[in-house]
Amino acid sequence: MIGNDSDNIGAQRRLLRRIFLSSASTLVLCALASSAFAQETASAAQPATTETAAAPDDLQVVVVTGIRNALQSAATIKRKASTFVDSITASDVAALPDLSVAEALARVPGVTVTRFSIGGSPDFPSPEGRGNLIRGLGFVRSEFNGRDAFSANGGRSLDWSSIPPQLVGGVDVYKNASADLIEGGIGGTINLRTLEPFDRKGYFAAVSMDVNYGDLAKKFSPSYNGVIGNRWSTSIGEFGLMGALSTSNLKSAYNGWQQGAPIPRSDLVDGQTVGVVEGFQLRTSDIDRDRSSAYLAGQWKNDTMRLTGKYIRVVNKTEKFLSIRSNPSRMAATTRTIPSPTRPTTQVGLRPASIDVMCRRLTQMQTRRAALISAKPNFRSMAA
Repeated sequence: MIGNDSDNIGAQRRLLRRIFLSSASTLVLCALASSAFAQETASAAQPATTETAAAPDDLQVVVVTGIRNALQSAATIKRKASTFVDSITASDVAALPDLSVAEALARVPGVTVTRFSIGGSPDFPSPEGRGNLIRGLGFVRSEFNGRDAFSANGGRSLDWSSIPPQLVGGVDVYKNASADLIEGGIGGTINLRTLEPFDRKGYFAAVSMDVNYGDLAKKFSPSYNGVIGNRWSTSIGEFGLMGALSTSNLKSAYNGWQQGAPIPRSDLVDGQTVGVVEGFQLRTSDIDRDRSSAYLAGQWKNDTMRLTGKYIRVVNKTEKFLSIRSNPSRMAATTRTIPSPTRPTTQVGLRPASIDVMCRRLTQMQTRRAALISAKPNFRSMAA
């Protein structure tokens, strides 16, 4: 019995030893598997970290173009300015059905357009905008690419109707005075910026044609515009060149009537005061406007410098045929007596004392030439 008990105890010990060894082996294998899984997880997570780190670099190369870019450019100029500034870009001007820069500026808040051609008189309206007022004030200073602009119309401001909108890169309207602006603009300052080759990424070309019809003139008025440009990378830097041609014709007419205020007279009818018209005018006018422009711009830049050269020539010719029928003197009174069985009646009539007919042809021609050469450091490249 004792021998059998010893054998049973030995068998139990061997069984326990085997169970212990099996458990130890299982634990070792589990530990190795966990280590391998951790290494694979770390290896798989490493590319994810790289992609996450590269995400900001990908976002930095996002370029906004088109209408959204135009809105951002105008908002950036307004935000960074130290005074009240509103801007319109080339996309804004091209999207509007305006015949000149003056009419496009009328869409800026606080800017109005004047439509009187001769001395600002409302008796001589113009079919298109001639000048601009800022917040209702005149004496607006004009700048062309940041420099003083002259005009051939006898005023101190530029005739914006002579500038075709196809040459505009942007317009900045300064409504208040600022230390960095030249004095002279009581109402404000308007700066027109023309197109530049570096405004586009590469080759670009555009051709457009418009036709207007005048109801009173009974004539069609065509307009043709074309622009082409490109930029190249060379061993000495980047070079860009562009040119634009524009021709526009506008035929219009208007009719007007003017009558003087009645003048009270008591010598025509006994015991009565009647009003006698002082005079009248009947105007008929035919207007034919021809405008042609040529524009050439070149740019060059390297890591430290940028050179810009521009040349523009605008010829604006306006012919106006004016016919005026008027009586410069007061109306003459005529009286007649109508017989009546009971009481004669006196009627007072009016007839023109004289009628003058005047016809004249007015020809106004403006020729504008401007050349600009500027050089400035390339701050962006120097900072990089």
